[in-house]
Parts: sequence; structure tokens; C-alpha cells
Amino acid sequence: MAAAPNMPTSLTQADRRAKTRELLAAAASRPEERQALLLRAAALNIDAALAIVSSLYLRYPHAADDEERLAAFAQEVYLRAVLVIDPSSATDLLSDVLPALRAGVVAFGRGEDTSP
Repeated sequence: MAAAPNMPTSLTQADRRAKTRELLAAAASRPEERQALLLRAAALNIDAALAIVSSLYLRYPHAADDEERLAAFAQEVYLRAVLVIDPSSATDLLSDVLPALRAGVVAFGRGEDTSP
């Protein structure tokens, strides 16, 4: 699995969303660069995605036990979800990957096999 490139995280939420939309539009119009552009969009939003995962995971009683493993698993689920979205119809990256993040958290919280 390709890792998301490091991107500055000092953007405002509005700037992050605008840059994400630009990257999604570019990914839709330049298929040969699709994966690289989607990974850049993923990197812009990784902190927000992991915050969503942490929030969802708090519903489980043993939440504090597996934080490190959850973060690694959530990043893998997040990157996989980003890479399969259709950038031509994506409206908001986080909204588009939220179902995959939620399903991953549920599986992880239930102790189901979460190996990638």
C-alpha cells in the first residue's frame, strides 16, 4: 500500500477543503496521475480522518487499550477508501470515506480480524 506523502497541516479548514477539491478535480481529469493526486488529498485530510476514527472508537469500552494499533489500522482503511473513490463525483473527501472508516472502527471494536 502506498503511503500518503507528507503535506503541511497548518491549513485552515476552508483552505484544506478548497485544496482537496482542486486535487480531486485534477485526479478526475488526469488519470495517469490519479493515485498520486488522491494520496496528496489523503495527506491533507489524514489528521481529520484520524480524529473522526478516534471519536467513533470512544464508544468501545476498551478504547484506550489499542490506540496505536487502531491508528495504524485506521490509516490503512482510510488510504484504501481514498484510492477507490471516484474523484469525478467526489464532493468532500471525508464524507466520501466516512462509511469505510465507520465500518473499520466497528470491525476493530468488535475484535474482528483487522489485518490489512
